[in-house]
Amino acid sequence: MGSPSRDEGSRYITYHDGANRDHLLHYAQLCTTTLHTWATTADAPDCSDMLVLDLDPFKVFATVQQVAVVVKEVLDELSLCSYVKTSGATGYTFLCRFW
Repeated sequence: MGSPSRDEGSRYITYHDGANRDHLLHYAQLCTTTLHTWATTADAPDCSDMLVLDLDPFKVFATVQQVAVVVKEVLDELSLCSYVKTSGATGYTFLCRFW
């Protein structure tokens, strides 16, 4: 039902990989599922193959828009393929794959 657990300092973490439909339905019923994208794969949970940048406005949305343009320009200059999507009501999330 879950991947092997590991001890991280004082926290005990179990990674659930949803091996089948019943497991996923069980997690959904417990409200433990999220729509967040993982930056790793089940085969290599300690090695990220994706960069996720979440930009949320503090007060002024125009500032987040300006920062998003700069982030995209920098990622393009580094030849990193990236995609942007809206997050929440007023934020942006950048997804950048390393493969």
